[in-house]
Amino acid sequence: MRAAASLACLTLLAACGRSTEADAQSALTFSPDLAERFAALPRVKADSPQARAINARLDLRDALDRESRSECLAMKPENDNVEWERSVEAPMTGPRFISLLITTNSYCGGAHGNGEQTSMTFDLSTGETIDWSTMLPQTMALPRYEATAHWPQLLRSRSLKVWYGQQASEQRRQDNGEGDCAEVLLGDEPLDAWLDAEKGGLALRVVGLAYAASACAETVLMSPSELRQRGVAAELVTAIEDAHRDGRWRRLPH
Repeated sequence: MRAAASLACLTLLAACGRSTEADAQSALTFSPDLAERFAALPRVKADSPQARAINARLDLRDALDRESRSECLAMKPENDNVEWERSVEAPMTGPRFISLLITTNSYCGGAHGNGEQTSMTFDLSTGETIDWSTMLPQTMALPRYEATAHWPQLLRSRSLKVWYGQQASEQRRQDNGEGDCAEVLLGDEPLDAWLDAEKGGLALRVVGLAYAASACAETVLMSPSELRQRGVAAELVTAIEDAHRDGRWRRLPH
């Protein structure tokens, strides 16, 4: 039994010791689900003004999603197919920045269900959501939409969108031989961005595509070497590399 457990650990986590070490280094603490298929957002461990400010934002997001879930499930007596679920991942858990990926899938009546993925990236030194215009060059960060309670700061740089469209289309062809999405991705829909320590780069994904085109919303990674070439702040690139080296991420089993 003990041997089987050890083998399972090696298979699922690659190294149990490293996973335990990464959790110990994480700036975040994780809690059980808030309800069935409703993953809780983590909280920052520290007791500081910055940590309290971030945790207040996470409290607010949990409250908003509780309300959305309740409104959706209230439709269930009229429609047995109604459902609402949320999963959470932490692609970067420190040391300077944390990024969360929040995915909600729901069907609350109508022609089709709704799936949304949003990110939250915080600067632990300030207690604020990251302002991409302070970390990225203007060619990548401007213009942009400011963050709201439900959405991060979204990027509307035309040159960055063109690069993303080329990368996403090529990635889609290589992964599954699907058709070209380049034309679909030439629209004005903005980009969400977050830090991915596991893959080691800046992740980008288009948001707001029409339902019929949603399959084209690939997640594309910009590597540290390209980030440096583009003039991204050295502190951001170094933080990604340090987090990648130290295993500072957590993919939650939801």
